[in-house]
Amino acid sequence: MKISVLTFVLRAILVVAIFVCGSCSTPFPSESSGPAGSGYVKWSIVSDLSRARLETDGRGEFVPGDTIVVSAHNVTSGLVRRYVLHLESDGWKPFVPWSEVGNGEVIFTAWHASPSGRLVNDAGDSESSYVYRIETQQDGEGYFRSDLLVARTHVQAGETVALCFGHALHRLRIRLESPDGSFDGHQIAAGEIRVRTACRIPFDLSEGTSGEPAGYQWVTPLKESDNTWTALLCPQEAGDLRSED
Repeated sequence: MKISVLTFVLRAILVVAIFVCGSCSTPFPSESSGPAGSGYVKWSIVSDLSRARLETDGRGEFVPGDTIVVSAHNVTSGLVRRYVLHLESDGWKPFVPWSEVGNGEVIFTAWHASPSGRLVNDAGDSESSYVYRIETQQDGEGYFRSDLLVARTHVQAGETVALCFGHALHRLRIRLESPDGSFDGHQIAAGEIRVRTACRIPFDLSEGTSGEPAGYQWVTPLKESDNTWTALLCPQEAGDLRSED
């Protein structure tokens, strides 16, 4: 599927860049586990270049009060458990006992959406299925409410669970330019941008995969400067606007 980009007012050059951010740096907090020697899962949650408290360029960090949803899939037994963890001043709570998760290889898949409790409320009691909804008005708080982070790792029971969060969506950056001077800065700043994309994306919380998106709508991007707009979109290829759209 492809992104369709529509511009109004201007015929200036449209420069489009798609970013998928998944870099990791410093864990915060550096360690989080239960009482010493008590057999609880020890977490290392990395988020420095992800975004929980986010900037428009993708940087951010987890802060106390944030929530993540974690699926623990025991490969040997096939058992899948889901946990909702909250970041407190001394780490992620509640503590998760390894005796509950099980022995052997375990696959952990974790998710974070903003606002922090949105994912928990929308996913309900489902162990796996979840439909994520992208905001169509991203020219304000809708941009920050559209982000979705995911992390996935394999460990042996008892090992530290290091989760490196990256972005489940694409970030589209659009820049209008007029190299031949046909339009001045004021005219470019008056340009209006909308992007057509799927706004309902099914995700498997346990597998970390997405299904066929639906609900195509026009998205109004966030204006970052006089000639630059940014939108968070369903992962897809970029293409020219088609007449049937």
